[in-house]
Amino acid sequence: MPTNSYDLVVIGDSFPGLVTATLCAKRGMRVLLASQGASPESYRLGPYDLPVRALPLTGLESPAALRVVGELNFTHLLRRRLQEYTPSFQFVAPNVRLDITDDNIALGRQLTRELVGNGAAEASELVGRFDASGLGLDAVMTLDAAFPATGFRSRREVSRAIEAVVAPEIPDGINPAVRALLAGPAAISSGTLDPITSDIARARALHTWRRGVARLEGGWQELHDIFRDKFASHGGEVREIWPEEITTSWGKANGLRTRGGETIGAEQLVAALPVDQLVDLMPKPPKRLVQMSESLSPVGYRYTLNLVLDEAGLPEGMGANVLVVTDPDKPLVGDNAFALYVAPPDDEARIHVVIEATCPKPDGSGSLDEALADLRVRLRERLEEVMPFSRDHVLCAHSPHESVEAEGLSDELAAIAEPVPLWPALPDAPLGLSAASYGVGLKRLTLANDQILPGLGIEGAFLTGWCAAAVASGGKRKDFLKDEFVTSAQ
Repeated sequence: MPTNSYDLVVIGDSFPGLVTATLCAKRGMRVLLASQGASPESYRLGPYDLPVRALPLTGLESPAALRVVGELNFTHLLRRRLQEYTPSFQFVAPNVRLDITDDNIALGRQLTRELVGNGAAEASELVGRFDASGLGLDAVMTLDAAFPATGFRSRREVSRAIEAVVAPEIPDGINPAVRALLAGPAAISSGTLDPITSDIARARALHTWRRGVARLEGGWQELHDIFRDKFASHGGEVREIWPEEITTSWGKANGLRTRGGETIGAEQLVAALPVDQLVDLMPKPPKRLVQMSESLSPVGYRYTLNLVLDEAGLPEGMGANVLVVTDPDKPLVGDNAFALYVAPPDDEARIHVVIEATCPKPDGSGSLDEALADLRVRLRERLEEVMPFSRDHVLCAHSPHESVEAEGLSDELAAIAEPVPLWPALPDAPLGLSAASYGVGLKRLTLANDQILPGLGIEGAFLTGWCAAAVASGGKRKDFLKDEFVTSAQ
């Protein structure tokens, strides 16, 4: 018999799972967040506090984020802590430097100036069409039905909304720098690699980046803490638990057994962990779950490099969020496309710069460690092209993904976390955005992780958390996985 029972148990530490747990606790459910000792989101190296990964907050004005933050009543709290910058971001390519905002007239003037008549008018029109296509995805995010759909009725509702979304196309012959501008934000932020990313994912990323790339002091760690505090304020319970098996009865999940022998009962379970780890927790995993696991394979990894420089190493006029493309004719991966997130100088005139890039999955002849080490060297070389002589001003350089000494700090060795894997959307996914589904083939067990909507970045994490909460909070009255009402008369 279970030693303790809950309305909902969320297993794992992914951000979508935390959103799900917090929403369900707010809705009056008794919720246990079964944490598995997530890796820290920041680390200390000498005198510096450094992030494991950057948190560029985009899409906060989208329906996916607004309804989560609005229901949890911390809209004003979050806005007070956000750091917003003008321009939204800078785009840098050979012989091109643009300050990007949501002002179409200003962008048109800049394109005319930078392209010097080389298709500037066509480029401005194309950017506008892309932006409008990205905005069209709001119709999907305002649905009560889950996206991706979980049953017949929700599939019908989602299909109608999808029909209204016009997927943009990048015509042949367009200026390569403009093509890179259209695809660049998605290549950095959406969790899939260019050119795998769908056109609608590119359009959505461009749309959200143009409306602002905000920063939160404390990054991912602070965002998790905000949600955990709200979760606790609604009676949610957090325990560090190492599950051994998800228990079932009559084709339904009903709890989990821990490695210590404890049995925890649950009316609903949400798996906020990767699909392959979920498979390992089930002696007889459902066929759908096995097939999903076999279809999911990372195509690359998100790589972070932290730099601390003295203020003299920062070029005049450099923005807080910079997207760099070194060769627009080549795929936007590795050192050919990377983001720079530049913090204001601290009290000692030091500048913290976070570099993020995507590292393609190595082929059979190389290891990931070798690929990351090579990427670090090439990124440092590319940085000199954007920030000349910055190498002379580096006080510290370190990646949390490599076991190497920090440059500038002798005897400081700190490998903190594995790089974040990047998941490709499935070929037949709606709008080319999803890689996994909420339903796993077992009743009362729902998936809520970063594999569901990788094509939408953090906006997708908010949407995933909301949809998974809708499934879990349906309780006995509605099985959202089948989208059928169940009454006591039945």
